[in-house]
Amino acid sequence: MKPTVPSHVHIDDLQAVLDAELPKLSPAPSDSAKGFLEVVLYWVMEWATLHQSADFSDFAPFVIMLDDGVAEEAGWEIRDFFKEEQPLNLGGMMIASSAALFAVRAMSTTADSLKDLGKQVVHHGFEHCPSLVVDPSKGQVILCFEGIRKPRVKLALMSPPIIHIDESTIDAALSEFERDYTRYPDGYAHCWFDRPGRVMLREAEAIVRDNLFIFLKLKTFKSQHVAREELLPVGRPDISILDRQANRTACIFELKVLRSRGMPKNPGQGRGVKPYTLEKNTRHARQGVRQAQKYKEASVCPTAFLCCFDGRDTSETLTTVKQLAIEHGILYRQYYMETSTRDDLG
Repeated sequence: MKPTVPSHVHIDDLQAVLDAELPKLSPAPSDSAKGFLEVVLYWVMEWATLHQSADFSDFAPFVIMLDDGVAEEAGWEIRDFFKEEQPLNLGGMMIASSAALFAVRAMSTTADSLKDLGKQVVHHGFEHCPSLVVDPSKGQVILCFEGIRKPRVKLALMSPPIIHIDESTIDAALSEFERDYTRYPDGYAHCWFDRPGRVMLREAEAIVRDNLFIFLKLKTFKSQHVAREELLPVGRPDISILDRQANRTACIFELKVLRSRGMPKNPGQGRGVKPYTLEKNTRHARQGVRQAQKYKEASVCPTAFLCCFDGRDTSETLTTVKQLAIEHGILYRQYYMETSTRDDLG
């Protein structure tokens, strides 16, 4: 049964538009710095691609900032940057936007360097706003998740093709991610609901996926050619690495979280938890093998990983799942999640 839409809307055309745009949407909360900057980053990359024939060598930098109040003092003009407008010359401009990219105002400045632009941002009181700074002359984008004075992440404005997508490179990246994000409870990926009781959050799998996506995109490869939930005819792999040079998907990741128990449906009404048996975890992981195989075949992808992040009481390799993965050409990886920094000291 097709959804009810106005009579003048052609449902197939509507679906085609959704299929084209959905991969750009971020699952991060729209009012979060991460969600805002990710969507704006896509806009900037599209802007650079649209004007790629231009000579950016003498372009001044510009900045796009998350401002809940949206600047209303004198000198700020209402603009339509994130709807239709993608003008070539944004040099020296400060752009302030609401989280939903609905209310946007801009101010032109005479800043012709990052230092001068930074002074303007501070002068107008935006130094603590999540910001995306674009420096076309140097071909770089700078993500400032907590404002321009806090730690920053740099990306190429026009991402070069990703190279060295081999098993050893990916394994090194996964090992670093596991060490810093999931191995210990003070890592960056917070997956525990009740750590002493080894009860995991219901959304633990999504938490690991989103953190690994950001890690691969901003640290390992520093490239826009890392996609989350890339749209394929047979579904959406958790993470894909895209080889734009060869016009193909080079590597896909399917992620599963294993657990001995999960959150109660009503945490406030008691501490009862939902048990997960070995059989249930095995079925879940086997499903991951089938998904990875399906995505690999659909995208003609040479490399596919099933990564199981293991939050069970004890760490045991799922031998039958590992064997199934080998049979289908899927690279199986399993990482144990400690509940204390002393857990692995014996």
